[in-house]
Amino acid sequence: MGHILVIVALPPTATADLDGAADTAMDTMADADETGRWSAWRTGGRFQDHFAVAPGTSPRSVLHGPDPRSDRATGGAIEDLDLAAMRRAAVDRALAAHARWREIDAAAPGALPLSHFEAMHRADPAGCPLHLARAAHAAQPQLAAAQAEGLLRPYTDPVTALADEQQAVTRAAARAVTGFGLSAFLDLDGRWSTDPANIPSTAEAAASDLFHRRTNEYIAALDPHCALVAVDLST
Repeated sequence: MGHILVIVALPPTATADLDGAADTAMDTMADADETGRWSAWRTGGRFQDHFAVAPGTSPRSVLHGPDPRSDRATGGAIEDLDLAAMRRAAVDRALAAHARWREIDAAAPGALPLSHFEAMHRADPAGCPLHLARAAHAAQPQLAAAQAEGLLRPYTDPVTALADEQQAVTRAAARAVTGFGLSAFLDLDGRWSTDPANIPSTAEAAASDLFHRRTNEYIAALDPHCALVAVDLST
């Protein structure tokens, strides 16, 4: 079973019952989907601490996980969430990951990017299935070291994702709110959009960047009394 982080945008009137409003929005979206691909969802779930809470916000103003005293939340009015702090933290993590990858690469240079192995698959799909191509990429000793230190999430291919410091920082900031990995967005009008590439390191990178840029622009244009809620969607 896979899990997708869905950011649900809600009108100001929803803040009285964020959990119920998010569930209603998701239910409406699921009813309109004829593919039957969504099996279940729940507000928060493994993403219950996705949002940072703005300093001075009353705990009763946001939707919390099990610990109502936490400075993290499942959702709340945009004015009660500290989206800027989320982006700063993501940038700090990206800088640290970039620096550590440079050390790993300097100690054992020559790691090949995921695109190299995907090209092998395209040249001989039968002889080199995609899952084996990706396994060969991950089996490189540099990648094994990165895996051991947790650098492979969200940067599944550090050879490309972390090689360029500015690119790593830009992508981290862009995904801090909208989500790394499998992510989607449901806007106020019930329009559904998804990140077309859950790994921003292959041919789909440009489309992935566009999804996050447009979603962040949409959120920035919302009335600050509107709310954002993180939903855990099972597929």
